[in-house]
Amino acid sequence: MVALQLTLAGSLRQTEWVNFKAAHLPLEVAPVAGMLWLWLFLPPAQHDSGTSARIQRVWAVVGAALMGVGLWLQQVTNMAGRWLQWRPADYEGLEQLFRELGQFVVQEGVVSVAGFVARLSFWMEGVKSTGAQQDDLILIAMGSILLVLLALQSTLMFLQEKSIFLCLMPSLAVLSYVLYFSQGSRIHLLGYLALLFILFAWNHQRKLAETWQQRDVDYPDGIILDRAMGMGSALLFMGLVAGIVPSIDVTQWTEWIQKTLQPMDEATSDLGERMFPDLQNSVGGQNRRAAGGLPNSFLLGESPDLSTQVVMQVAASYPFPEERGFYMRGMVYERYDGRGWSNPNPVFGDVLDANTRLELPPYPYRREIWQAVQFQTGSPLAYAIAEPMQFSVNVRPETNPVGVPLLFRNLDRGSYSVLSAMPLLSEAVLREIPWESYESVPPESLEAYLTLPETVTERTVQLARELDQTAETPYDLGLAIETYLRTFPYDLQVDLPGADVQDVVDHFLFDLGRGYCDYYTTAFAVLMRSRGVPVRFATGYAPGYFTEYTEEWVITDAQAHSWPEVWFPGLGWIPFEPTASRQELDRSYLPSSLVSTDTSIKPDSASLLAGIPDAMDFPWRSALSVSVLLLTVVAFMVMLRRRSWPRDPWISLLIWGRRLGRAKRDWETESEFAGRFSNFLATKDRIKEHDARAMDKQIRLIAHTVVRSKYGPQEDLEEERQAAKHQWQHLQSRLRRIRFLRY
Repeated sequence: MVALQLTLAGSLRQTEWVNFKAAHLPLEVAPVAGMLWLWLFLPPAQHDSGTSARIQRVWAVVGAALMGVGLWLQQVTNMAGRWLQWRPADYEGLEQLFRELGQFVVQEGVVSVAGFVARLSFWMEGVKSTGAQQDDLILIAMGSILLVLLALQSTLMFLQEKSIFLCLMPSLAVLSYVLYFSQGSRIHLLGYLALLFILFAWNHQRKLAETWQQRDVDYPDGIILDRAMGMGSALLFMGLVAGIVPSIDVTQWTEWIQKTLQPMDEATSDLGERMFPDLQNSVGGQNRRAAGGLPNSFLLGESPDLSTQVVMQVAASYPFPEERGFYMRGMVYERYDGRGWSNPNPVFGDVLDANTRLELPPYPYRREIWQAVQFQTGSPLAYAIAEPMQFSVNVRPETNPVGVPLLFRNLDRGSYSVLSAMPLLSEAVLREIPWESYESVPPESLEAYLTLPETVTERTVQLARELDQTAETPYDLGLAIETYLRTFPYDLQVDLPGADVQDVVDHFLFDLGRGYCDYYTTAFAVLMRSRGVPVRFATGYAPGYFTEYTEEWVITDAQAHSWPEVWFPGLGWIPFEPTASRQELDRSYLPSSLVSTDTSIKPDSASLLAGIPDAMDFPWRSALSVSVLLLTVVAFMVMLRRRSWPRDPWISLLIWGRRLGRAKRDWETESEFAGRFSNFLATKDRIKEHDARAMDKQIRLIAHTVVRSKYGPQEDLEEERQAAKHQWQHLQSRLRRIRFLRY
């Protein structure tokens, strides 16, 4: 039980949703201490029925709760640290010493609790208004309370001889929730299930042994070892099967669940963002650059943890070169503050029904491209090639105050198709945009993309001037900055910028000298903005790899990426690629037929859309796969249970007596129970007379065998036992009909 709770706490810590080092005690201490308290003080009074036993049980539970509360307070307030600062003053006698110590302990305890209450009140005021500041300790406190409650609940139910699965089902549900929303390691879940299976088998064997001892039934001591070896073999077999058998496609099931829970999700998403705004960056199975958690802030920090887990498969109507691919954008950021990016005043738009056509500026050199996007897990964002024009699902846009889209929420959180107007421009077209073209644009429309904080250093601005010396056009400046930044080594092992770092761009360019995509993109944006060119910060996924068999682009977590987008008057937002580890954006491959102002080209999407499963269609293939798996598990559990049933006919008869409502009384002898149980069965409806006589004969034979084995001669007893087992097989089939078929 302790190991299971440690697994749950470890999985929560592994999420790295917050800085768990902010707590003054590890998450595991409070729940484990409460469990050990119950184990020590509750069992002696568990089976007694007197008043003193009831009082002892109450005090055991209260003591465990008080211990959990005390350790929880230490976790969030560090009261013990304050107490250790006590130094005795001049005193006269031990009485005064202990009086001063008690007063100090109470005073510091009250101060600690009052400080945490004030901190909690301040946080609550933020939640009630526009949004709270991120407070890691508040989330740690909530998680610790949940762990303590789960630990006490599971221990109490276990000590009350409840089913193991009922005891640990809430903990298993919380573990599954944590792993689903964090996309953490499945090792915790596998380990938890293995421990749960072992605990179930051990508890079942213990109860069987107690029953056999009460019934004075002999059983070999080696049966425990035999069952342990059998269970180990079963676990090994399950592990091998899990590693060899292909994964079952449950995407449609998860989509259906997410669509069913959509109203509740919409009702709680705003509250979650106001409670823990920074936590949203880590939730949802996407890393920070993917913006899967719909953050309104984006801080440059430690290196990301990239994996090869498949995020989505995308089929595109345009034949992109396999070595080029395309970018799938999730959202964009506007304001840079020296430490990261944010959208300070997002406007939540109305829900756009499926297949609603968006009105985009009539930019030339655009190619309309359909994409069929299938997610492995649900996503709160609708990713698309820029710029999206039409979604096959309901979406809700978030825009800046002047109406420019920042992101689109995927309300269905499942697969979808999307039509995008992708800019396909040659370098010649981009070089036609002169510096003077920005002068004719209203300043207020570009203010958000030109603003720089005061943290930007003079040497950063001077570097931009130097790179601009040979740039004849804004596009040439972008190429010069891009080329310069690509000389910096790409490195994922980057530490969190220290508190003394006022501007991460200055830190990256002149001190760190290495980094990953977030640093490259931010430096590009600051350098371009300092020369009067509008730039924004885009996040999503870089090109994946193309599979010829399915004609799809496979995108994994490793493709999570950020890149800058530069605004050119009359052309719109154009991407650049300053990150050293990514392939340069070669615009020279564009065929001449695309260098035109014709935007009426629309590819035939019938075959492409046919590949998108309707969310309302029943997933027969997945249903069949899951059904086969469930039947296999049920068959295995039934087989295991039948093998664990007592082989002794008398014990089996007692079990069936309880099932049918006529259990053996403590004062009844074997013969008395046999006679009364036979009469009980004879009173059942639709029992034929010859069946009643046959069951009476079989029951009395089994009872006579038990009586003789205890009190009679032992000669030829083995033959009578074999006869009793043979009669039990016939009797058991009749009892099953009485129970399940109502005879």
